[in-house]
Parts: sequence; structure tokens; C-alpha cells
Amino acid sequence: MRKGRMRLVFFVFLGLIGMPLSAWGAEVEVGQVVVTATKTEVEVSEVPQSLSVITRAEILRAPDRTVGEIIHRVTGVEVSQNGPRGSLALPRIRGSEPAQVLVLLDGRRINDAQLALYDLNSLPVAKEEIERIEVLRGGASALYGTDAMGGVIHIITKRASKTPSTYVSASLGRFDTQEYTLSHRWKPGAVGYGLTIARETSDGYRPNSDYENWILGGELSYEPAPHSEIRFAARSIRKEIGAPNTIQFPDPDDRQKDNNLLLDLSYQGKWTPELNLSFKGFQNIYRMTFDPG
Repeated sequence: MRKGRMRLVFFVFLGLIGMPLSAWGAEVEVGQVVVTATKTEVEVSEVPQSLSVITRAEILRAPDRTVGEIIHRVTGVEVSQNGPRGSLALPRIRGSEPAQVLVLLDGRRINDAQLALYDLNSLPVAKEEIERIEVLRGGASALYGTDAMGGVIHIITKRASKTPSTYVSASLGRFDTQEYTLSHRWKPGAVGYGLTIARETSDGYRPNSDYENWILGGELSYEPAPHSEIRFAARSIRKEIGAPNTIQFPDPDDRQKDNNLLLDLSYQGKWTPELNLSFKGFQNIYRMTFDPG
């Protein structure tokens, strides 16, 4: 009898430990609207596919330091990182290849045009400025093409509102790891703006595994008429990391530098109750240099 009780307590304990991970992204509000599954605004209860929504509250209270670590918690999603902090981090959904997972930022594609994959550690967005993350598991090629055979990860940033929003954070860790973030958004009238600056540095846990990352982002919006908006956004990331290779075959001098810039211009307006007009233009500039030392 005592053994049976001990087993019951043991399994209940395991269930309580596993609950935060299995329920991650499952706190969906009744009537919550999502856009990834159909490219239009629908309630999450009407989505036929398997969809998880990571809310802003979950993102801010998570102990994870990167967007990749946050997404890795979602059931059916794996983010593999090869190397120290800042190294290549590729998402997989339900066993798919990284080139079969489409990554969207505010509705636009950011996958590499040649390799069709995306490094989540090169995302020019601080986690503090993300409103929510929608993860669509399963094929979505009918809507997004062949690079969405495994699924879609849609990162949606916080927009400026009539209430000023300012977020400041700083943290320190081992190996002289430092993280600083400043984000501010406000829309007092027809014109709104947003600004984000973030910096991360670390000496790394072994020689030539140091890391430095700068994120700069700005956006400007204007409402020329009710129910219409013109928006421009620019986001950049400048990253330099050491490439130490394996412990058996170390490279003490190899360095990698990434300079990425994303530019967006969009218009969305409701001209009549039956007519909605939208326009989007964007430019991706990816530059990577490798110095063998």
C-alpha cells in the first residue's frame, strides 16, 4: 500500500514538473485573434490546424534569453544551436528540415533567399518588443509555398498605442555576460513611433567563444484617414562571434561577422465596408563575413 502511494506521489510530481513545458503557448484567450493560419484575422477556435500562441506575458516572464529558446519550448518544435551563444540556431517543426520552416516577421518572410532557412540568432528584434509568437505546426504550402512544408513561425512585434510604453532591462551573468534593452513606443495622435536598442556581450565559456550583438530598430506610422495607416520600419542587427570549432580541433582566431538590415513600407486601409486595400514592400540585406584569422 505504501509503495502504491509513493508511486502515485512520484507520478504527480513528474506531472507538475512537466506542466509548464507542455502547456507552453497554450494560454489562448477566448476570442483571441490570429493571422498565421489563414492570412486573415480569425479566432483561434476556428483554426483547423495545430496552432500555438506564445503571448507577451509568457515571453516576458520566461527565463529564456533568446527568441530561439522561447520557441523551443513549444510542443513539436525543436531549435538546434551549433556552438556557443550567437551561433547558428535553426528551427524544426515535427521533424522537418530547417529549410521547410517559414519564419515571418510582422507578416513578411525573412528566410534566406538562397538557403531557404533562417537563423533565429540573427533576428533583429529584442524579445522585449515582441507582442506574440504564432507557431503553426504542419504543412502550410497552400498559403505560403514549399518553404512552409513543416510549418510557420510568425513573430509579431508590439505596435505603438495612445498609451506610452517604455521597457528597460539589464542583466548580468557568468563569463561577463551583459544584456541591456531599451524600448519605447507611443502614438499620441495620427503619428506614432517606436524605438528599440539592445546590446548583448559575453566572453564565452572557452577561448574564442566571445559574442557581441547590437540590435537597432525604429518604426514610424501615420494615419491619413480613419481605418488607414502608412507604416515604415527599419531593423538591423550587427553581430560578431568567435568560431572556436570543436574542442579536439580548436580554432583560436576564426571570427564571424553578420550585418543584417530589414526595411519595410506598408499601407493598409479600409476604403468601403466591402473594400480593403493593402500594400507591402520590403528589402532584406544580409551580409556575413568570415575571417579565418
